[in-house]
Amino acid sequence: MPTTSKLENDITALKNAIDEGINNGIAMEFAPQQHLLSLKFLCIFVSFNTKRR
Repeated sequence: MPTTSKLENDITALKNAIDEGINNGIAMEFAPQQHLLSLKFLCIFVSFNTKRR
């Protein structure tokens, strides 16, 4: 299981890639806020489950 900092780095890298795609016009109909909310949920879910072990 990746560490929390590894997950945070992955999420930051993904956010940067999404921003770059939007700024370059690649992701014209992409809903970044909705996607970031799902990533935040995933991060919280993984964090919660790793603490329980």
